[in-house]
Amino acid sequence: MNVRMPENIERRLRQMIARKRAEAKAALEREAKRAQDAEDRDAIAANVAAKWDQDRHIISEIAADFEAKLSEFGVKLAPDFRPGDGHTIVGTGAIRVIGLDGRDRHFTLTVHPQGAVSVSYETPPSKAVLLRRKEFQVSTATRATYEAEILDFLEFAL
Repeated sequence: MNVRMPENIERRLRQMIARKRAEAKAALEREAKRAQDAEDRDAIAANVAAKWDQDRHIISEIAADFEAKLSEFGVKLAPDFRPGDGHTIVGTGAIRVIGLDGRDRHFTLTVHPQGAVSVSYETPPSKAVLLRRKEFQVSTATRATYEAEILDFLEFAL
């Protein structure tokens, strides 16, 4: 039994089918974009982590060099590197500085997955103080970048 639908019902049905197909296509495109974005974020985070791994060695060398040059003043620099949480922080690098007065001071670099490096200073007894909203990209950071940041802190703290 082949009964023909009224024209307005058939038109509405075609429109509904077209709308549902468009919605399904848009949902697939959104999901593909989300997956690509996640893949891109993961690739960037992996590159940042690899660069940070290299830079940790450079920072340790700089700390040793500065400590040797400031040894006549009893200054000690102790770098400490910690892994991140896997989501919002790739890792941190802290340099504990002890001056002649025996007080600890800390210089901390926090590396974020998109590559931004935040700089903070802590001079007890106070809590961490972000002296300036200094950020730079780990991907473009060089030995000179880290030397300048550490020296800025030493000039402030000592």
